[in-house]
This record gives sequence, C-alpha cells and structure tokens, in this order.
Amino acid sequence: MKKFLIVANLNKDTNAGVANKVRDAIVKNNAKAELISFDIFDNKDAKLILKSAEGMEAIIVVGGDGTLIRTARATNKLNLPVIGVNTGHIGYLCEIDEERIDAAVLSLINDDFSIEDRMMLKGEFEDGISRLSLNDVVIYRSGELRTISTDVFVDDQLLTTIKGDGVVVSTPTGSTGYSMSCGGPIIDPSSRMIVLTPCASHSLRSRSIVLKPESKIEIMVKDHAGFTYDGDIHVSFDGEESMKIAEGTKLKIVVATEKVRLIRLKKTGFLELLYTKLAD
Repeated sequence: MKKFLIVANLNKDTNAGVANKVRDAIVKNNAKAELISFDIFDNKDAKLILKSAEGMEAIIVVGGDGTLIRTARATNKLNLPVIGVNTGHIGYLCEIDEERIDAAVLSLINDDFSIEDRMMLKGEFEDGISRLSLNDVVIYRSGELRTISTDVFVDDQLLTTIKGDGVVVSTPTGSTGYSMSCGGPIIDPSSRMIVLTPCASHSLRSRSIVLKPESKIEIMVKDHAGFTYDGDIHVSFDGEESMKIAEGTKLKIVVATEKVRLIRLKKTGFLELLYTKLAD
C-alpha cells in the first residue's frame, strides 16, 4: 500500500504529535499520507474524513478504540481497511504502539499484514431510521433509579422479558466491552454470533444468551406498571450515538451486510492478546 489517510484524535494525541510521527514514517518510505485531526468527533468531521478517504488504500487511526470505531463507521461505504495506533487506555482494537510506528509503517507499505473482517450490527426503528454498530447496541435507562422492562423477541417469538437497567446486544468484537462488564461471555472476535446480555438484571435467573448470526432480534420497551419514564430511556450504538426512545418503541437488530476490515500486523493469538490487554 502506498496511500494512507491518518485520522488523529487530539484529545488522545496532543498537538497530533504521534500522528505526525506516523506521517513522517510514511513519507520517509516514499508513500503518500494525508492527516486529519479533530477535537470532538461530529458529523462535519465524519463527512470530511469520508471525503478525504476516497482514493486511499488504508486508514491509520491515532487515538483509542473509540476513535477507530467512529472512523470505521464514518468510512464504511468505502470498504477500506483500518488500523489503529493506541494512545488511549486499553486499546484492544488498536495494535500499534508508539515505539513500533516505523516498523508498522514499513509492514503496511510492504503489504506484510493480514486483514480480519469484523461483523457489525444494524439497528432499525419502525420509522425506517437505522444505525450501524461494531461493538454493541444498548437500551438503557437514565435518571431515576428504577428498573425498565424490555420484551425480547427472536425470529418473531418471545424469548424473554428483561427487568433491570437495560439490555446489551453485542457482536463478538464488543464482547470485551460493556457486555463483559455486565457479566457477558468473552468471545473470539473472528466468530459470527450475537450476544444478548441483561444490564443489572432484577432476577436471579438472568443470563447472557448467545444467538446465531442469522437471528432477527426485536426489543420492545414495555410500560412499567402504569408509570411513564418521562423520556429517560435511551438506545446507543457503540456507546456514542445515543437517542431517547419512548415506551412501546420497537428496535429490530440484525447482522449488517456491512463489515469493518481491520488490518493485523502481529501474529498474536486472541487469547494472548486478551491476557495482555485485560489481565489487570
């Protein structure tokens, strides 16, 4: 590869210092690099990144996992491979460390890498509005400390009713995120399945449920003993794109046709990476 777009999160990479190191390493090896940076990722930044990515061969993201996810979603229609330089906390998706930038850039230019496809979820409301998610779709309550109830249907059949703080629908990639914090299983990210995990369930029998990727999930927020929630129920996609929803709202979740293509340089296996990132 010879053409790279570098996307830097200035909240993680002050003055784009690390991003400039990446650009210098690319230019030094006679390849092309364009750098875009942002403080707060918004629709304007997403459109600029998408436009700048046209004609590129890969995207290098400098920040944390959240920055990589936002960038991958913004440029998804271009089907470009993405790799991250970690300047965040855990950086489970970002595999390049600052001290390995020169070696990593050389591997990219010499096509010495593999590409791992990661499945995404598509959440669609009854009015046709839809969103994509690489990690998870979460329905949750905010405000007053009381439970909400959600009916969960799988392939048009009622599977369970969850009472608690909400419910997480996760991809294998997202299994090490909020789903894990709620007690969900850790899954090899190369797998294809959907994980349904209650959040702080008000039940002794509540467990995560693993579903086949062909499943059609529908979640409906129920009325709670005649009380209204006053707009304090939300749905979020990858922990960012959050919107209020009302009682009776139905959300359909399926595996998306779109996918995220992650560049892999290391030969590290999933279990070794899991231990390195999450042992503490």
